[in-house]
Amino acid sequence: MMLNKLYRRCFSYASPQPWLFVGLGNPGDKYKGTRHNAGFDMIDAFAESQGIPMDTVHCKAIFGKGFVDDVPVFLAKPQTYMNLSGESTGPLAAYYKLPLNRVVVFHDDMDLPCGVLRLHDKGGHASHNGLKSVIYHFRGNREFPRLRIGIGRPPGQMDPKAFLLQKFNATARGRIDAALEEGVGALKQLMSKGLTETARSFNTQRGRNVPDPNRNIAGEDKSVEFQEREAQPEYAKKPRKIISISDILLLYLHLAFIYLFIYLLLLLVSLAGTRRKGQNLREPAGMDETHRKLNRTELDLPIFLLKRYTERD
Repeated sequence: MMLNKLYRRCFSYASPQPWLFVGLGNPGDKYKGTRHNAGFDMIDAFAESQGIPMDTVHCKAIFGKGFVDDVPVFLAKPQTYMNLSGESTGPLAAYYKLPLNRVVVFHDDMDLPCGVLRLHDKGGHASHNGLKSVIYHFRGNREFPRLRIGIGRPPGQMDPKAFLLQKFNATARGRIDAALEEGVGALKQLMSKGLTETARSFNTQRGRNVPDPNRNIAGEDKSVEFQEREAQPEYAKKPRKIISISDILLLYLHLAFIYLFIYLLLLLVSLAGTRRKGQNLREPAGMDETHRKLNRTELDLPIFLLKRYTERD
């Protein structure tokens, strides 16, 4: 069996085209197990199931390569942080000269319930910063496959950024682990039967008779997010006001008007004081020539006495 595989890999003239699987996430132990790292979890699960070691660094990514039923596959976890994922994904696809329909991106998705997977051949970024970066480095091309991994919506008025960087609780972790196992099977089918057939069968199977994980039989909200919200203290349930850029600009505009008003007020006070001082320095009305001469004599007297004293010496 092994010799047969080795023979086909070495002597096959029409070797199958490789696949590139890229999982999006943030590097480091701080983010391990968080919702935003679901793409990393999918890569780890697939690599472990196929015995592919992730022990090299290539194009700013932790990288591994292997075969699945004689089909070559490359696995990558970009280490550029989520918002710059394209800096690794774009060069990897270019390095191996892969068409974008052979590049599959795994990412978390808040629009899907926790543990629900969807496989698509193309799509937008849906405000996902990692996908935005990948699309940018693919020169705006959005026609590449992606595996969406549902993580659910944040509870109540919780900040979505804080929600993404939280770790899964025990219930949600169980759903994600089950989804990862199903995802491994879907990816193996993808490599053998192609994207179109796999996406049709996988999405249909996943969509049929799947109960809403956020509701119980009575229709009450019993989602993981609901349980997390109920477990929070009261102060954490209050909505948080998010300051936007327009609010900051409006604040700066108000401060500028206040400074301008104070400046004009001080300028008016200064001009009024200068005018009053100039009026005090003017000669009194009705002063005749005699008074002017007397004033000049009084001013010249100290100088006259000083000259006389100097001449006597």
